[in-house]
Amino acid sequence: AKAEASYEGARADEAAAVLKFLRDRVLAAARPKGQDRGLGRDATILAALEAAEPTIAAAFPNQPGVEAGVRDAVGWTYWHQADYRRAAEQFERALDLRRSAVGPDHPDALASGYALASAWFYLPGRLDDAIALEEDVLRRYEASLGPDHPATEGVRANLALSYYHAGRREAALELAERTYRRLEAEAGPDAASTLGAGTALAVPLGELRPTPQTAAFLSDLLGRMDRVFGPGDHDTLCTRLRLALLLARLGRDAEAVPMLEQVVGLWTRGGSRDHPQAVAAMRGLARSYRATGRRADALKLYDELIPPAPGLSDRGGDDAALATAGERVDALIEVAQFDRAAAEGRELLAAARAVYGPDDRRIADALERIGLAELESRRPERAEPVLREGLAIRTVVEPEGWATFAARGRLGRALLDLGRHEEAEPLLIAAYEGLDRLGDAVPARNRGRLAEAADRLVELYTARDRPDEAARWRAERAKRPE
Repeated sequence: AKAEASYEGARADEAAAVLKFLRDRVLAAARPKGQDRGLGRDATILAALEAAEPTIAAAFPNQPGVEAGVRDAVGWTYWHQADYRRAAEQFERALDLRRSAVGPDHPDALASGYALASAWFYLPGRLDDAIALEEDVLRRYEASLGPDHPATEGVRANLALSYYHAGRREAALELAERTYRRLEAEAGPDAASTLGAGTALAVPLGELRPTPQTAAFLSDLLGRMDRVFGPGDHDTLCTRLRLALLLARLGRDAEAVPMLEQVVGLWTRGGSRDHPQAVAAMRGLARSYRATGRRADALKLYDELIPPAPGLSDRGGDDAALATAGERVDALIEVAQFDRAAAEGRELLAAARAVYGPDDRRIADALERIGLAELESRRPERAEPVLREGLAIRTVVEPEGWATFAARGRLGRALLDLGRHEEAEPLLIAAYEGLDRLGDAVPARNRGRLAEAADRLVELYTARDRPDEAARWRAERAKRPE
């Protein structure tokens, strides 16, 4: 109790002490180099923080609240610069200080716990730790502040995001939607707490309910966030990104492009180009550029995200890097750079085999990209074995998935090009019938695979001198303008 009283007595001086530290130890970095802690007029804030951080403990002896406040401020600066390792180091020290000074249930200790979980969320291998800490903080907030307090609801919304990224997608959507609806009813639709919960809801909602109704909801939410927070706010940027990605998923890439360009521009100007959300925005923008015919712009973005091969194998454990490299192979095929596409596809395949299991869908993706590049290069003899291997994987992991039917169509095309018509026929028919049966369950960007299968069937029956069958498939093809 004495320690807590001492801690609370120092609270009045904490803000002033933090401000003085930032002024004397951080902002002073812009002074001439070597003068009064100056690093030179071109010094960055991050360089100033790196120079000041080792002095924090010595600057505030026996002042745990002040030191924790400074470390939280430094940690959030690192967090917004996507340096989550350094952010976590600061938040962890702040949490230790506050727990020792006032106990684990004090609101300040809980705020530091929330901050630490927010950093762990982004660190490889720490998502389970983030969830455990968020659940602990949530229980303590519910006990001390009540289940409906804004701080409690904020942790609950973040926990929903963590659940989603841990694969607990339905649980995430249920928790995020319940939190948002409760805040909307109690605090109002324009309250900061409601809008923050809306950001957490946007991710699972857009992924699990990709409908025009969801797009309309997110558009309304974004309009409110623009008014209340402004377009450059972190939560506003995240929500604009989620709406744009959903519009692209619905085939509305022309609407998505300006939104994604705005998100990328704002994050880039803010110096956070490496932030995971900025990277996601750049990838989304590259995909929408491709969908709207701006393939050169797409390739430029992909090359910014992942330098051209060689070197991909050095990033084998980076799922986002491998996914981006795969999309670049697709873009290379679209601009007829088939040799480069095949070479990068093989490097991608080697990196994927080093990371994923033998029956992983992402290995099938890489195999099919190589196969398509070889087909477009008129090398069906090279395409056939890799496409066959990819289809074998698909048949195991997603036997009724749209990608499996599309893979049958690609292998059928290779066999057709090789003149092996009897083998090609059942594959092409199965591809067409399966994709036709799935209908709107096939992603908008991939619905052209149905027309492709019909084209190959026309080619097949023409080559086999079966004009009635060829005419029937021409009629089917005419129904598929894509």
